[in-house]
Amino acid sequence: MSTRPSRNAPAPGPSANTLYCRTCGRVLSPRKSHTTQATPQKYCSDRCRRERPRPAPSTENDIEQAFVQLLGDGRERRIVKCEEVERAIFTKTRTDDGSDNEEVELLDAEELGEDGPSDGEEEAEDDGGGVRLPSEMEPPAATTTTTTATTTKPQSEKRPHKTLREWGMQKAKEREMVRRAARRGVAFGFETEEGKRRSVEAVQWGRVVESSFAKGEWGIRWRE
Repeated sequence: MSTRPSRNAPAPGPSANTLYCRTCGRVLSPRKSHTTQATPQKYCSDRCRRERPRPAPSTENDIEQAFVQLLGDGRERRIVKCEEVERAIFTKTRTDDGSDNEEVELLDAEELGEDGPSDGEEEAEDDGGGVRLPSEMEPPAATTTTTTATTTKPQSEKRPHKTLREWGMQKAKEREMVRRAARRGVAFGFETEEGKRRSVEAVQWGRVVESSFAKGEWGIRWRE
């Protein structure tokens, strides 16, 4: 069974006959309490038991299907990085979380009056050569008060802006969701469009590694 490497050591290769968690896809550590159980251990913790992958339609299923689509038929032995799927699945949700700029259309009274005075307010010479003052002009038929209103787009119920801490926690959660799906694919395979399960392997720096201990950027490809 693979053991956890030291901090700076590269991830080890996969081992045969290894049990994996059904939720996070990590290697299960054997416990004395499980040696006498008739059924094999399925989850590494109570948290993983509570957060089991949901069936379709769900985000977990969308992530797995994104891996399948990006991997293609496997002829090119393409390696799909976890970051690719993370961008494909969560880019839209990160821009629609209430942090987008709210555009407000204003009817500016000053802009409406920038055309200058009207013809009736301009000074005009009469036949006698005098100057016609504004007070001598004919009053308007009815005095009206024009109010320039500030109009805004209808405000929908938007989620409040996230703090930097909340934003970081959300991004870390989404990042781990993608890596969980990748590790589950390594351990149990992905379901293809034909309804069959196909195995993948974790690749980092050009070598096949144990996905449970892979750190930094890594990806998966179809197993030969």
